[in-house]
Amino acid sequence: MNYLFAPESIAERQTVLKQLTEALEPNHRLEMFSEFDSFSARLRLYNNPQIIVMLGVEKKDIENLLSLSELIKDAAIIILHSEDSEATVKLSIRLRPKFIGHLDTDLEKIIPIVKKLIQNQKIRAQKIADDKNILN
Repeated sequence: MNYLFAPESIAERQTVLKQLTEALEPNHRLEMFSEFDSFSARLRLYNNPQIIVMLGVEKKDIENLLSLSELIKDAAIIILHSEDSEATVKLSIRLRPKFIGHLDTDLEKIIPIVKKLIQNQKIRAQKIADDKNILN
């Protein structure tokens, strides 16, 4: 599963959703959430996310996501902040994201990153399948 968390207040969210959906292959669905509670509930149902894109996040969103660290330990995380405080960026680093940027300047940079992450997932899945075939 792939998730996009973007509060309703983020004007660019529909554009990003469209671009990400086009970047994803049919078997890489993208679910979008605008409230952290619903996002958190979804993670609790399926605790193996592949890619999480967080747009316009604030310090409280990062703190909330850190509280779910066991559920997202294998996820590739991309974070675009709406606030540029040093404390928020430092806190974000604890999530070990693949990319941290600012919503105003780095929006177009995440599409190629997501494509690369998906490509890496396909390679890893193929390697696992090959290894299973060798063992059988």
